[in-house]
Amino acid sequence: MSKGFHLDENGLPIPDDFDPREIEWTYDISRLKEYPHFAEQLDMLWHDINEGKLDKTGKFYLAIKEIKEKYKKGTTRKPYKEE
Repeated sequence: MSKGFHLDENGLPIPDDFDPREIEWTYDISRLKEYPHFAEQLDMLWHDINEGKLDKTGKFYLAIKEIKEKYKKGTTRKPYKEE
């Protein structure tokens, strides 16, 4: 348990013994970090509709599928690589 705190660059208190390498992200956080921006997703979806590709061949579906397969439900990962 930390005995002291310091302020980060945004002025938020951080425990002195905090080590970001110990953090593990769950699959949903990992997915959120890699999904395309909403505007990009909507653009992909619009193009898929326009091209008649509202199936598993559309860009929107393939982009989302790639991330869902990369971070399967129930998995965790450390966002920082060990040196």
